Amino acid sequence: MEDLETDGLVNAPAFSVVVPVYNEETGLAERCAALLDGLPPGAEVVFVCNGCTDRSEAILRETVGARALILLAPKGKAAAIRTGERHVTAFPRFYVDADVEIGGADLCRLAQRLSHGTRLVAPRLRLDLAGASRATRLLYRFAAQLPHWRQGAYHNVLGITEDVRARWGEFPEVIADDTFIESQVVPGEKAIVPEVEAVVRPPRRLWPFIMVRTRWLQGERELAARGFAIPRVAGQRAAILRLIMRPGYLVGGMLYLFANIAARLLAPWRPRRPDDWYHDASARRGR
Repeated sequence: MEDLETDGLVNAPAFSVVVPVYNEETGLAERCAALLDGLPPGAEVVFVCNGCTDRSEAILRETVGARALILLAPKGKAAAIRTGERHVTAFPRFYVDADVEIGGADLCRLAQRLSHGTRLVAPRLRLDLAGASRATRLLYRFAAQLPHWRQGAYHNVLGITEDVRARWGEFPEVIADDTFIESQVVPGEKAIVPEVEAVVRPPRRLWPFIMVRTRWLQGERELAARGFAIPRVAGQRAAILRLIMRPGYLVGGMLYLFANIAARLLAPWRPRRPDDWYHDASARRGR
């Protein structure tokens, strides 16, 4: 791992970055500036506004200048990815959510790991819980100790090699885009790189968390119905039972179980469309 720290910026290959953007005006300028800082020569970056009704497009045009391409696409993350991929050619390729904080230098370090034989990489995710309710703080404290968060959180920022991208054609119209990408590799081909961190702002209240979890379950069920293997981390259920018995974790564990049970009950009934985005407004205030 030492090479990632000392040589990552020097030896990182040129790569491409696709960033779908939907109504992310709060803090967007700062996140874009961080993403573009430290990129290697020849990096291809494309921001794809899809169905935006706020100032996201204007902010991008004010911020990125000639350093990145700004495109428009129909509403929906999959549509945004398809549009973006038609305008980039370089590999490795990164898919980055517009509401995530990660620097260009961090992408360089991830790209270097891909050049060493790994085919799918993701950074370690750090939760920014500023403004979160006490209930959601307890829930996230519990969830962050589980195997999925530590070993299987391939979300928000994903990097892949060219041979992995060749495993499918045009990006499919699916809800769970991150899970779809992860389903294309076997466990020995992927890695979470703990030396690289991305900051995410999850829902600040319990109900929005349940809504996000509901959509996640809908996405997994959609993929399963289409014959894709859903990645799982071994030992998740046993870890929940062990952790909930530890001092200080009972309330968070009960909230976690309640939210997941509620999401499972809602998933079959809540209307779902791949082009819908669920945004928690509270997570986008006060950045």
